[in-house]
Amino acid sequence: MSELLIRASALVAGWERPATAPLEFVLESGRILGLTGANGVGKTTLLSALAGRARVFSGVLERRPGLRLALQTQDVPRLKACRSAGASCWR
Repeated sequence: MSELLIRASALVAGWERPATAPLEFVLESGRILGLTGANGVGKTTLLSALAGRARVFSGVLERRPGLRLALQTQDVPRLKACRSAGASCWR
């Protein structure tokens, strides 16, 4: 049986102002959730909100108690040239 990790309902996230449209999704253990969209639509902002870095303006964001999330920077020059982004995350 899958365990609920994250549930978003009418979630609107942003920094100084809202940057996403209202979002609805559920992420359960063992599942993969794809996040696609054009530049500037709020993909990174959403991930930042899930990690507790960006602001949730409205809606509901539920996270399993004790859930730990990590974000990898998009600033590629900061990654070591010999490592992939994944390898850098788990270092």
